[in-house]
Amino acid sequence: MTMNQVIEYVDRVRPNVFTDEDKYSWLSTLEGLIARRVRQEEPEAMELPRDGDMELSVPHPYDEVYRLYAMAMVDFYNREYDQYNNTAAMFEERLGQYEAWYIRNNPSCNRVNFKNVN
Repeated sequence: MTMNQVIEYVDRVRPNVFTDEDKYSWLSTLEGLIARRVRQEEPEAMELPRDGDMELSVPHPYDEVYRLYAMAMVDFYNREYDQYNNTAAMFEERLGQYEAWYIRNNPSCNRVNFKNVN
């Protein structure tokens, strides 16, 4: 999935007044957070909108995180907090699923998939 595909989808299912530049910024931030949080890598700098057709790093079927994140940001900035909470919860669930998959399938990853274990 590319940023341009995410933006086209979000504009279709959640019409909004935000610019493509706003959405590029949100998605670029998310891509950086995923690089650091999940893969423990330094994020690559993106040149937007030129890089809008580059493939994003999270593979199918976990790539829904990009759509959910962008829709959550639309909801947040529109002050639709109930909708934001629902979309953000779905985003966090999908991101957690991707993170668990990544840890299981990347032997070089030195992280473990445990939370709140004493």
